[in-house]
Amino acid sequence: MGDEKYLIKLLYYIHNNPVNHRFVEDINDWKYSSYHSYINLAKESKIERKEMMQYFDTIKDFVEYHKSNVEYDFLTIE
Repeated sequence: MGDEKYLIKLLYYIHNNPVNHRFVEDINDWKYSSYHSYINLAKESKIERKEMMQYFDTIKDFVEYHKSNVEYDFLTIE
């Protein structure tokens, strides 16, 4: 179970990096992010999204998770 939590937190970290580094204020404003491929599953993508999306009930849940303030201390995943 720890590996799954790590993977989900890592995805959050990657998608929110432009926000954390103050390149943009909102995750939706960073056009280079794979985040856009996850929130629009109808859009063609080279990213295999099924694996990550299985951890969320809906795309809305995925978006809400990314809006949350997730603690991503990768050394202490419970």
